[in-house]
Amino acid sequence: MATFDPDGNMSRAVRTAYTAIRNDIITGKLNAGDVLPESDLAESIGVSRTPIREALSRLRSEGLIVLEKYRKSYVADFSEEDITELLTVRALLEGYAAGRAATRLTEDELGRIRELTEQMETIVEEGADTLANDFAVLNQEFHRMIYSAANVPRLKWLLETSLEVPFKPTASNDIKVLQKKLQLSCHYHNAILVALEARDPERARKQLEAHILSIIPYRT
Repeated sequence: MATFDPDGNMSRAVRTAYTAIRNDIITGKLNAGDVLPESDLAESIGVSRTPIREALSRLRSEGLIVLEKYRKSYVADFSEEDITELLTVRALLEGYAAGRAATRLTEDELGRIRELTEQMETIVEEGADTLANDFAVLNQEFHRMIYSAANVPRLKWLLETSLEVPFKPTASNDIKVLQKKLQLSCHYHNAILVALEARDPERARKQLEAHILSIIPYRT
């Protein structure tokens, strides 16, 4: 049976550009409506404009950017309905992945998930100005470690492309409001960790599903 590798034919330069732009969108460093000039992106990422164009085309197919006439690209906006639908489907699939991961995670992987959980709690408690971005980076790794451990390549690809939406925990600039929202995420992360440590597939699935669904009310 052939190995599922949709990115196998992507050049290193395209992969570098794609990963850099995509991470900036997913973590909220780039916001809806931000224009993406090819020349600026090429200079900041350190590649030529050709791989930038290929990366933008790929991101367009994933729905993360919009490409207008004359190749003007900007970050796509997601409606409340879009986000609700995507997160509802994601909850089911990522919950399934968590159930598989519960009996497949290595002790080293489990240890890293534990570290990420503690790091997120710490930065939320500290409440620095960079909290939103710092939390997004750690949160992304937390979730990716779980569904990567599920060892279902097609599922991993789907969760990292079509079903991933930009991290935007709250529209408020009040750090206290942001801390309160992220404390709920930390609560679920701990519950998921406990289920994984217990090697309990059903509990891990339910906690991961509940976590994703809890994001919906304040995601927009």
